[in-house]
Amino acid sequence: MTTTLLEAGCNIDNVNGSGITPVQVAVEEGNFRILRLLLWWGCNLRACENISYVIMKCCIQHRDRHPHAELQPIFVICKFQDVRLMKLLLQCYHQLPYNLIHAVHDVLTIGFGPNSMFNQRVNEEMVQILRDAMTEARPLKDLCRGAIRKALGVRPFSKIDDLPVPNSMKNYILMTEELGKDLPQEDEIIERDDMFESYEVPPTEE
Repeated sequence: MTTTLLEAGCNIDNVNGSGITPVQVAVEEGNFRILRLLLWWGCNLRACENISYVIMKCCIQHRDRHPHAELQPIFVICKFQDVRLMKLLLQCYHQLPYNLIHAVHDVLTIGFGPNSMFNQRVNEEMVQILRDAMTEARPLKDLCRGAIRKALGVRPFSKIDDLPVPNSMKNYILMTEELGKDLPQEDEIIERDDMFESYEVPPTEE
């Protein structure tokens, strides 16, 4: 179903009436295969920031301004304690959202005490990953890949052949190893039916 909607031309980064994008729905539902599919199609992990000046339904429930940190994919993924997926999300940002990473780092460091239901070892590993993202320079090849993927936009796999680079480089840009394997089949769906509900907002730069 998700693939069908994307192939039909649905806006992969549209937000619904609650200020939620398809990629946020996928993370909230814990549907990581659909998340990888959306990333493969070139979704913008920071698309929800395009409506920062609009009051949405979610603004009633959260204290911070929209886009709320608690709804961001990198924050939501913490409750699943999936280290591999956290690394993947950090790889897929065209530009790392350092303020958000800092906020999530603080929550993991301060918010989850020894009596927490979360696995302490995994929690510490995730804290270290976020700390490294904040303090270590991102490799130049990753910066270049992010810039190219941003320029390619949605459906990067349909435009990659226009680049005069070797196939190995094309696979690196597309993140074929991380995203392109075992993608969902046509009959796989996300339970939420508002995933591609449209809420038009003026476009802004990432």
